[in-house]
Amino acid sequence: MKVKNIGGDDPDHVVMYCVHGNEPCGKLAVDRILHEEPEFQSPVKLVFANEKAFREGKTHLEEDLNRAWNSGNKGTHESRLAEKIKEEIQGKTVLDIHSSFSHPEAFGLIVEDPENSRKQLDYLGLDHVADMREVYSSKIQGVHRVAVECGYTRSQKAIENAYNVIKNFMKANGILEGEAERNTPEEYMMYGKVTGKDYQFTHRNFKKVEKGQAYAIRGKEKLRAEEDFYPVLMSTTGYEDMIGFKAGKTQRGELRSS
Repeated sequence: MKVKNIGGDDPDHVVMYCVHGNEPCGKLAVDRILHEEPEFQSPVKLVFANEKAFREGKTHLEEDLNRAWNSGNKGTHESRLAEKIKEEIQGKTVLDIHSSFSHPEAFGLIVEDPENSRKQLDYLGLDHVADMREVYSSKIQGVHRVAVECGYTRSQKAIENAYNVIKNFMKANGILEGEAERNTPEEYMMYGKVTGKDYQFTHRNFKKVEKGQAYAIRGKEKLRAEEDFYPVLMSTTGYEDMIGFKAGKTQRGELRSS
């Protein structure tokens, strides 16, 4: 882990990246911003999270850091790291930068309180936001955290998206001068995972799958929807034992029919 305060001491805001070491877009975007030598109006903390996994080009070394926030120090690299990071970000507003194999454009993830999350996500230039609290339960107590998936892992587009998202975050919070890109994203509530190995995902994330419609194939087998839903974080290669998640479209957190 590397931690650096930019623009002054005792920052209220954090940009965290490389929680998964094989997702370099956040680091490369931050490096680009620092290379530009902008004039910081208020301080920000930069947390290069799983540096060792990054150096080895791996998601993690012993366990998923994103699942270790509340597991206690079990003696693994990631559990020790989680405890150190929590000390650094306690009481702060955190932008957590990721990438995936699911969608080419940046989209937000609500992992904590939705109202506080929207105060950040509405100013990041995003078209889609998914509330994943029903499928992800690793809240960091005392931290206001929003996550953004910035595009396909190791793509140039993901770096560009991360750069824009981070700049918007900094502008929205008075860290950099300028206006953030204000938007009201479409919202989705993730409610269940689709398991299975060796499936090819044939649909598009955030595009409605209708009941009976095929959305993945494995050989001659077609996986058909049992109900209408919207795919989120679905991909062919993103997971070993599942395709991704189902979601319903929402109106500011209230599930509604499609």
